[in-house]
Amino acid sequence: MNLRQSPTSTPAGNAQPVTQEQMSDLAANMAIAMHALLDGIEIVALRPDALTAYVSEMKAKIDHVNPYR
Repeated sequence: MNLRQSPTSTPAGNAQPVTQEQMSDLAANMAIAMHALLDGIEIVALRPDALTAYVSEMKAKIDHVNPYR
């Protein structure tokens, strides 16, 4: 989704601070995307069920490394 089209985006003058939870989610999503690249997986080519399984597996690995996330 384009940030400009995001329902949660605000004009620059009304920017809201990013929460720790949002930053943690962003970091987790970036880690998942990087793992996919390293694994040679094209995320956009995965079936929805395969994508869900892959993301769940990666989140479990991240939570194992960082249980405080």
